[in-house]
This record gives sequence, C-alpha cells and structure tokens, in this order.
Amino acid sequence: MDWYYEFGGREVGPVSDHEMERLVARGTVNNRTLVWCQGMSDWQPYGQVKEGGAQPTPSQAGAVEATPAVAAEATPAPESFSNYQTCCECGRSFPEEEMMKHRGMYVCAACKPVFVQRLREGARLPTEMVYAGFWIRFAAKIIDGLILWAVNMVIALVFGAMMAILGAAGQDAMGPMFAIMGIQWIVQMGIQIAYATWFGGRFSATPGKMAVGIKIVTPDGEEIDYRLAFLRCLAEFLSGLTLTIGYIIAAFDDEKRTLHDRIVGTRVIQK
Repeated sequence: MDWYYEFGGREVGPVSDHEMERLVARGTVNNRTLVWCQGMSDWQPYGQVKEGGAQPTPSQAGAVEATPAVAAEATPAPESFSNYQTCCECGRSFPEEEMMKHRGMYVCAACKPVFVQRLREGARLPTEMVYAGFWIRFAAKIIDGLILWAVNMVIALVFGAMMAILGAAGQDAMGPMFAIMGIQWIVQMGIQIAYATWFGGRFSATPGKMAVGIKIVTPDGEEIDYRLAFLRCLAEFLSGLTLTIGYIIAAFDDEKRTLHDRIVGTRVIQK
C-alpha cells in the first residue's frame, strides 16, 4: 500500500508500508501528522488511522483515486516513484540519482550541507544505528532460553513417558528407546531453529530481543528476511561451540558483533 503524508505544508509520497514504519520510528511522522492512502476519503492524523478509528478500505476494482489536496502549495507527485528515496533529514521524496547516500541513508541536495556538517562534527545522524551492548543481548538470550526451556520440558515429558512405557518391556526395548532419544533431539533442535527463523524473519527479533527493545538488521539498517534469519541461527551454533567465546567477542567489538553476526553480516541495534 502506498502512503502520502504531510510535511511542512506539502504532500510527500508515495511511500510503502515499510518506509512509513521507518518514518514513524525516526519521528518524521507522528500521531498528529496528516496521512492519506488509496481508499481514504480525506487526510487524517496518523494516530487516528493507526488506532483503527479510520482504517482505509480497499477501492473498487479498477477505480482510480486522486490524492486529496493537503495544502494550497501541495505539488502533485511524480508519475513514477520506482527509484525515489526519502531524505533522512527533511522526510521528502526525491529521485535516488539526485541524492547522496551514506550508510544506507539518503540525503537530498538541500539538506546535504547540514548533513555533511554533522559528519564533520561527529554528531549522531538522524538514522544512525545504536548497537546493542553485550549485557542487554545477554538478557534477551536469557528470556529466549527460558521460553525454549519451557517448550523443551513439555517435549521431554512426552518422550519420557514413551520411553517409560518401552522400558517396562525389558532389555529388548533398548533399541527403540535410543531411537526415541534421537527423535527427541531432532524435534528440540528443529523447534529452536524454527523459533529463531520465524521470529527473526517476521519481526527481525526474537521475543527476548523484543522484550528488551533490540532487533537484528543488515549493515544498512534494513530488517532481515527469513533466509538471513535461518543462516544466522545456524551460524549461532558455532558461537556456542567456541565455549561461548563467539558471544563474548561482542563486548569488545566496535559494532557489538558476535561471531555469528560476523559470519552472516548482521548487526543488533536498539530500536
């Protein structure tokens, strides 16, 4: 879905759902900002739309709706926005080739002098990532561990009951019992991988990370997908095999990267 929003009395957009979330996260769009998308009768505050008070409804098939005017000086959007990006300073959209790119951020020509001055002064940039430290990541790991422990206890009880039944049969049941133990290990490993992959690909964070306010991103600050979440989960086993040294190195890395972060090229940042 394409969104338009009001900025400085002018209409800006369209932007995708994902880009709108990023604008909200950086404060460019707040609950009082007027927004509009196809299916809405008029501009409304973003907070009202977000809370469900004025959810947009799908337009009739084949219908074409014009964007309502947000201000007298509002300018019509260009015909194609396939190569447009949003300026991290002013929040307006411009052709990508007309903008400066720095660490995944785009800056328009008008904002470039201010942005460059910030770089020279070493000031924090509008969308600069704040890397999550060792201890907050450790807390997230403890929470995830407790969740998986509870799930694994249920599985262990089920398979334990099966082994107890077979154990009553005597020595002849040793083979099936070992087989059950192997199946139990496979199931528990599968749940651990599915847990990290699904939550990582869907939310870019496991429940533990969401609880402490951190998430996994690419070097450019983009959220990870299911493929990268799966690869990161597999790489994390290597961090465990190094006697946890793969985790500890995050405390001494400038970007707080663990061994598995280095392998797959991810970062963990504060939201």
